Amino acid sequence: MPASLKANNAVLDALGGRSRKLPKVMESQLHIAYISSKYSTLLGQYEGSSTGLLPAPHTLVCALDTELSILQNRYSETWSPATEIAFLGARLNLYAYVLADCPPNSAPSLEPNEDSVEFIVLGGRAAVRLLHIVHTSPHELAKGTQHTDYCVVYAVLFLLRIFGTAQKALIDETAVWNAISQTWTLLKGLSKVERDHMARICTIIEYVTNCVDWKGEIPAPGKVRSLMANNFIADIVIRARQRYHAHAESAADGMVQACETEETRFPNWSEFRFEDQDTLLAEFGDIFESYGLS
Repeated sequence: MPASLKANNAVLDALGGRSRKLPKVMESQLHIAYISSKYSTLLGQYEGSSTGLLPAPHTLVCALDTELSILQNRYSETWSPATEIAFLGARLNLYAYVLADCPPNSAPSLEPNEDSVEFIVLGGRAAVRLLHIVHTSPHELAKGTQHTDYCVVYAVLFLLRIFGTAQKALIDETAVWNAISQTWTLLKGLSKVERDHMARICTIIEYVTNCVDWKGEIPAPGKVRSLMANNFIADIVIRARQRYHAHAESAADGMVQACETEETRFPNWSEFRFEDQDTLLAEFGDIFESYGLS
């Protein structure tokens, strides 16, 4: 059930335990989807703001996180890897609301405010845990469900975002880079043909890992603020697109200069082949369109 859809009476009846035929896996997935639906409505569909975002969401995020913790304590022993991935993905989405919050009348900044410090630590741990599950249970990703893909890519971009903007003391750098590296290797191994879905995700991750030093920078101008939980990672996608353009222009200039001086050395503008510059932007759109980031 998509988190953006309101749970109807059939779902609430199932969650109330009155349906004995409901499989345990389905019951847990419904609980996660129900809580996700609740915070998507409360935090991302607030009618009092033009973006739909609830101002100062810290207190409500804490309360909803407690609800997730109760669910985890009650059911986690019966969860499959896929269910735990869905749970951790929901938790990261919840944390993103407070991490992307910008207090009114404050200067635009990518760096976290004081209220969000605890969620950087908790979110970093949750993202690393999610990617660890994928590494130890690769068959879950090999099934190719879109939601699992989304959770994995979101976790990687979440880690890259906090790594590039948060204080290093709040992040276990070794654990973060190990998780990203292992995930990239796994995704690369699942690629069957050149530039298929997994290969293009790997290309994006490779490129974005070169765009993590954001200290002192401001949010991308003109960025849409109505992407709900995806607001938090939208900047990293936009920034990667911008730097891609800059690298492509630099590569073109380098090729012209090489021709003028009769040099044959290929300009070292990035880790990608020169022909990839014509497809990378399209790949951003292909991968992230279904995630609401295009």
